[in-house]
Amino acid sequence: MVNASGKRHSNRRGSRDGKRRAASPSRQRYDAKNPVVSLRLTADLRDALDDLRSKGDISIADILRTGLGLMSSPIEEAYNNGAGSALAEVHPLVCDECQDVVMEFFSQQQKT
Repeated sequence: MVNASGKRHSNRRGSRDGKRRAASPSRQRYDAKNPVVSLRLTADLRDALDDLRSKGDISIADILRTGLGLMSSPIEEAYNNGAGSALAEVHPLVCDECQDVVMEFFSQQQKT
């Protein structure tokens, strides 16, 4: 559009000829280290994701890390803590011959 004086006129403020201002060096470093990932979800999957986040106070990044195997899940940690606690209670109660069996069972559980 052209205004009354013949100059270009648009509703955009600040940018000239569609050019953006260059990002600062700190912003460029941040963007390089933290790239944006965008995806579309079905409504059901989004509801399940929101439900999981609200129950466990967990971020979407943590959910992705768990799914990729980069972080052990809270459920796995809770299981291991419970198994360790059970071992601590059972170990002194069993006979000396059975202690080896209990320890072998516990070590097999830790591998899976």
